[in-house]
Amino acid sequence: MSLINDLIQTLNQFISADRRNDQEKQWVQAQVTDSKLRQLLTRLSTRDIKIISQIGQEAICYIKTLPTAVNASQATISRTISRLEKDGLVAKYRNINNDKELLVRLTEIGQTIAELHTQLDQQLATDLESIAADYSPEELQRFTELMQRINQHQLPAIK
Repeated sequence: MSLINDLIQTLNQFISADRRNDQEKQWVQAQVTDSKLRQLLTRLSTRDIKIISQIGQEAICYIKTLPTAVNASQATISRTISRLEKDGLVAKYRNINNDKELLVRLTEIGQTIAELHTQLDQQLATDLESIAADYSPEELQRFTELMQRINQHQLPAIK
């Protein structure tokens, strides 16, 4: 049971590191010289930045596709897109062929954030390659499978 407790403690530390001013956001802020953009970055969560990045990856981004792409509920996406629009990072518009479909695109400042996120991902990949160098491909595969199983685990219903 001690190994399981160690795993739980490590996972909790990993999860708690994902906050509004974590190392990743600090890295992104260090790349920015514009004080207004730096201030804006402090208000964004990791999920906000992932949503911005996802929008930036698509030529045409339908809002209804974002929940699956970033593993969030439709309500969370709707609230986030509205907030990002108020902050001037995205612009919503309707599909000219189907007025019921909402699309979203990045503004210039949103595109800057998406590009910074891409640079960060490249840096993280380089760092992780170095960290993972001590492990065999089989060990990394088993670890990945464990993390996927933990991520998919459903807690028992509360009675």
